[in-house]
Amino acid sequence: MLDRKYPVIVELSAGTKFRLSNSSGEVKDANLGFGLSGGKGYLWVSMLYVPVGGQENAHTWWGEMDATVGYCLKNLG
Repeated sequence: MLDRKYPVIVELSAGTKFRLSNSSGEVKDANLGFGLSGGKGYLWVSMLYVPVGGQENAHTWWGEMDATVGYCLKNLG
């Protein structure tokens, strides 16, 4: 149990594999929330863009909007 409240950063990223920016499209390589928080004093959740069906990470491009929104609501709601 947390003894205090923490701000939450929800990062919707890692949506596209793009070699020139070293983006793999994998959640393990997401880092925007860490960069914003400095790794201290926040809860950081990195969500994925997902294709239709919502069962996997969309490694290229941005997934499907309704599937991604549904995935986020299910996991954050």
